[in-house]
Amino acid sequence: MSSYTNNTNNTNNNTNQNTGNSNNTISTTQNACNQRRINMLFNIPPVRLEKVSPYPDYTSQQLNMRRKVEILKHNKNSTKGRKLTAKETYALINRGNFRGNRLSCPEDSNIPLPTSRSGVPGPIMNLVEDKSVPLYNYITNTLSSAEEITEPKYEWLVYLLSNITCPESLLNVTRIASLMIKESISNSFTTYTYTTPVVYYLTGRNIPIDTSGVLVTAELNNLTSKIFYGDNLILNDYTFLSVNQPTFTISLQPNPSITESTYDYHAKIYAGYMTFSNVYLSTNPGFVYNIGLTYNASKLVDYSNVNIASDESTTIINNSTFSLVANIQDNYVIEGPTNCKLLNAPIMKSTTTFFNALNNSIGTISKSYDNTNIINLDVSVLYGENKYGSGNKYYIGNVFSPEITFQVGYTYKFIQSNSSNTGHPLRFSTTPNGSHNNGFEYLSGVFASGEAGEFGSYISIEITENTPSPLYYYCVNHSGMGSGRLPDPEPEPEPEPEPEPEPEPESEFIKYPPFSGPPVFIEPEPEPESEPEPEPEPEPEV
Repeated sequence: MSSYTNNTNNTNNNTNQNTGNSNNTISTTQNACNQRRINMLFNIPPVRLEKVSPYPDYTSQQLNMRRKVEILKHNKNSTKGRKLTAKETYALINRGNFRGNRLSCPEDSNIPLPTSRSGVPGPIMNLVEDKSVPLYNYITNTLSSAEEITEPKYEWLVYLLSNITCPESLLNVTRIASLMIKESISNSFTTYTYTTPVVYYLTGRNIPIDTSGVLVTAELNNLTSKIFYGDNLILNDYTFLSVNQPTFTISLQPNPSITESTYDYHAKIYAGYMTFSNVYLSTNPGFVYNIGLTYNASKLVDYSNVNIASDESTTIINNSTFSLVANIQDNYVIEGPTNCKLLNAPIMKSTTTFFNALNNSIGTISKSYDNTNIINLDVSVLYGENKYGSGNKYYIGNVFSPEITFQVGYTYKFIQSNSSNTGHPLRFSTTPNGSHNNGFEYLSGVFASGEAGEFGSYISIEITENTPSPLYYYCVNHSGMGSGRLPDPEPEPEPEPEPEPEPEPESEFIKYPPFSGPPVFIEPEPEPESEPEPEPEPEPEV
């Protein structure tokens, strides 16, 4: 088997802390100020006691009087005599010097009694029980100590940098967590164990196209912890660092549809846990430690089954980059491999981080850097059909161009790592189809990273109460790829039927013309003459 190995330390400019110069330390005064600033920044305030003062309604004398009367109503156990025996009780009954029926006075609380009746020393004053006055500062339960603990007292707190990328380099340190010692710490020195889930990320650019079948293996070397007190490195560090899976192997398999002479590949894999053991620290109250990580990765190229030149294997190594991602959370997306195949056995993903003390010290992990309200949406471009018709469409959640109802308080992350997104950058608008429908791009709370189609590229939008609704997504370069649809064109109005001609009004008998002029008198028609009744014929004579 032929192979080529490169084990060099790459210098990365994206560094958190530099330890190359051991003389570069911060003064004691400045370091103390930084420690105090961090303690104030991450301080957890105690439970606030909200006491409601009754003084606006009652005077101090009334409250004191009410409290004194309540105290004097009860007998102290220390001054209470013994109980009578059965013989003494029987003798008391036979003497008959007692009242058989008890008298009850329900309003006896209003009867003033002098303090001398209760054996109160000092000037004599009258006490009256006014039940309308509340009992103020009257403690009924007995405290067993001077201080009563009502909340857990953590001796240390841990703050994680979630989904933090740690590039390979021995010269640079990436801080991944901070440990803050609280005032209630009981040990001067404490040993901790820190276990965090990690992801390996291997990427290559401008790889020769004839490298299909080449095996690329990245192996972690010189994995070392760097612990800082403030900004000064702790020299006596006995921490041991280990990982479940020290190697990451892939097989290069460029897409056959690539027509160019080079290609890019990307691969991520969940690698289990990385453990910081035997973290032995001085734990004085107020101390803050920054936990960092440094390592380098050697790359091995196996081309025994591929006939390529050695200079191409050198190109593969020089153009490949390895990174480790620590403190993985549920919102971290592990994309599928691009132009390569994973050869490592899969490990069940877990996002639980552990930080424990070996000296019975109580603490907790505070994930203050997390943003768990992130919804990840994988985006690809496929030929399909949506409300705009057929063609290339955004394919999200196994649906072509789904309608997404954005919820206030969440951040929506549209991941465009798939190479099918090349040339199809996704954007947002309050108008369906965005700029293709005379709309404008919506920019408030929007963040874009990388070019669409590149590994790791995405666009996110934070939804607040001021975000307009509804909101649509669209492709900058092509119409009809996103959500929503253009409104249907309004149908042309049907021509109204011509109105039927109104019948001409009958001529009215006008006595007066509408305009000026002499009045016109219309003579009435003469009544027809009645015909004369015929005379009766004379009766014939007999």
